[in-house]
Amino acid sequence: MSDAANLFSALRQSADPSVVDAIEELVRDASDRQLNRINLLDFAAKKQLDEERVIAAFLHAARLGIFELSWNVLCPNCRGVLDTSTALKDVNREAYHCVWCKTVYTPSLDEIVEVTFTVSRRVRRIAAHDPHELPFAEYFRQIFDLVTHATQFLDVAGEPTLERRSLSFTFNRPRPTAETVKLQPGPVRLLLENRTDTRVLPGLWIEERSQNMVNWDKPFLTAKRLLTNQVFRDTYGVNIIDVEQHLKITSLTFLFTDLQSSTELYERIGDLAALNLVRAHFRVLTEIVAAEAGAVVKTIGDAVMATFPTPNRAVAAALRMREAMHALNERHGHEDLSLKIGIHAGPCLVVLLNDRQDYFGSTVNVAARVQALADSRAILATRPVINDPQVSALLAANGLAPVAQQRTIRGIAEEVAVYQIP
Repeated sequence: MSDAANLFSALRQSADPSVVDAIEELVRDASDRQLNRINLLDFAAKKQLDEERVIAAFLHAARLGIFELSWNVLCPNCRGVLDTSTALKDVNREAYHCVWCKTVYTPSLDEIVEVTFTVSRRVRRIAAHDPHELPFAEYFRQIFDLVTHATQFLDVAGEPTLERRSLSFTFNRPRPTAETVKLQPGPVRLLLENRTDTRVLPGLWIEERSQNMVNWDKPFLTAKRLLTNQVFRDTYGVNIIDVEQHLKITSLTFLFTDLQSSTELYERIGDLAALNLVRAHFRVLTEIVAAEAGAVVKTIGDAVMATFPTPNRAVAAALRMREAMHALNERHGHEDLSLKIGIHAGPCLVVLLNDRQDYFGSTVNVAARVQALADSRAILATRPVINDPQVSALLAANGLAPVAQQRTIRGIAEEVAVYQIP
């Protein structure tokens, strides 16, 4: 355990010590099954730890080699693992087929791509490191990719019979989708032939009894949430996807900021003083974004583009940013820092642009243009943001009532409802 002790000592230099203590206890005392494909949100809930600090600690731990990070494409219905890889670059199919549910899915990072962590062999060996040696039941519990192995459904109906039937199944690679076999109740002799060069775990299921066998209701860490995490962007953000990949997110919240009259600021107090003030403003905004589970995608001049997993996190960040700029101005003794903020939520694509992870689509364009409409110190948000129930609760708790406006946005034919948060 000396190697592990050194690794955890290093981890305490970059992660919350209380979270590291909980992780070290997990690695030391948990069962093999609990150390395979760890659900970070479930772990945080059970240990009553802050989710963002848990995510950050596991990311740092993976960089040190304590855990192995994996991206799992899940069937959203049965949660079977359709594919798994150690790199997001390998999530590159146009569609994934679940033979269990007999459905085809287009991968989206906020619905069917899960991120999990498995303890590394260098820290502790567990049975799942050699998954093909697991007994069938344990393979089902810990791996659950019967959908990529050999699943055959039997539809048993009709009058019982005493006649013995024979059924044969041949397993090849790649294995075509099997149609449901209809059978009358009665004796059946099965012949299973494996023509692959690996172990096959065949599963035969009576169709009507299999529909409710799997009930997964625990939330999990999605790829979308990880991509909008500042620690992940800072430590893993380079070349995590390929230039030809266009990964879909069904809903992501974008926040754009810009400093009002920054050109006049440089002229009034000089380049060096203004640069230091603008840098201080960037540091404060980055800290706020990270604290609200978001990530700064890039800065453009004096502007910031940030993403958040949910609209309420973006609105909470915007309110904190406005207060932070007021505090900075008070310390500076002059009202130099005045933010214009725009927020919009919707679908987008994750792409690689200029060797960095970026986002593409009309949602990004609208968010940027909403910010351009804002006046000094104004926070403008679109209807998808304001209509979010968590945003409504947040604004009500702060005694804020958004004021609706009809505004023209370049590139959109009809006027758009935009709301100013006072």
